[in-house]
Amino acid sequence: MVQTSVVLCTFNGEKYLPAQLESLAQQTSPPSEIIVQDDGSEDGTLAILQSHGSVVLHRNPSRLGFAANFASALTKAQGEFIFLCDQDDIWQKEKIEKFLAHFHQHPEQSLVFSDASLIDETGKSLAYSILHLNRLGESDRLHFPRFVQRNPIPGMAMAFRRSLLAHALPIPPEWEHDYWLLLIAAAEGKIGFLKEPLVRYRQHAAQAIGGARSLQARAAAAASRTLAKYQNESRKFTLLRERLSTFLPVDHPYLQLVAAKEAFLLSRAQYPRFRLWRMGKILSNAASYHQFEAGWSSAIKDLIIPA
Repeated sequence: MVQTSVVLCTFNGEKYLPAQLESLAQQTSPPSEIIVQDDGSEDGTLAILQSHGSVVLHRNPSRLGFAANFASALTKAQGEFIFLCDQDDIWQKEKIEKFLAHFHQHPEQSLVFSDASLIDETGKSLAYSILHLNRLGESDRLHFPRFVQRNPIPGMAMAFRRSLLAHALPIPPEWEHDYWLLLIAAAEGKIGFLKEPLVRYRQHAAQAIGGARSLQARAAAAASRTLAKYQNESRKFTLLRERLSTFLPVDHPYLQLVAAKEAFLLSRAQYPRFRLWRMGKILSNAASYHQFEAGWSSAIKDLIIPA
């Protein structure tokens, strides 16, 4: 049986991909297979991958996008333990070994994540880690309600047992693959944590998701936000609630929690266009802003953005 699968998705990754592949080659516990799914690269990515004999390369006939590419690639992994891998990071050489040791010590856990140190484009270490950046404290690292608020764990810091896919697949196209996997595992109550940073998480302007996207990209994203986006966000949590209901009791508090966030998001999508009228609706949702968002800062944003 295949023990470990690394699932690596690529798109125009020639700049940083060689360092990531080298870090996989140096693992003290080498992966049994490296599944690579390329999403239509137009640079030298394919040549790099084709020269790396240990990868199983798949090419998409048309672009899927970052999350959908991972969701598709996961179905090709055969390992008992599956590791998500981005094209631009660097793994510590003991990463797979330490994750596997933790899994064997905790057979009840279906998903484990570690901390990750941040590096800049050149590989220079930055002065904080992903858990520090996302303000994820000791008391709430493993709790489903904390994860319903937002996703603090990037996929490259995760690994999970193949058994998790029984509930997680298929991943709805509306969802980010890593956030979905985290929520399903947390709802099962089977999450583990390694305090040691086992990935060097590269921050750069061209990354698909992360803290160092260009100011122009962040400004464009902010300018495109409207209250109408919450309609789609509410739909995502409808899909999550429907999936959780396939393995949780109908009266489970997690189902009630997800339904509450679903309703909160839908109410925000329906706020009045005129901001003076909108203010009263926002104030009536004050408790939900503190439970599901970043408190008053999120409420102020909802007051400012257009309908």
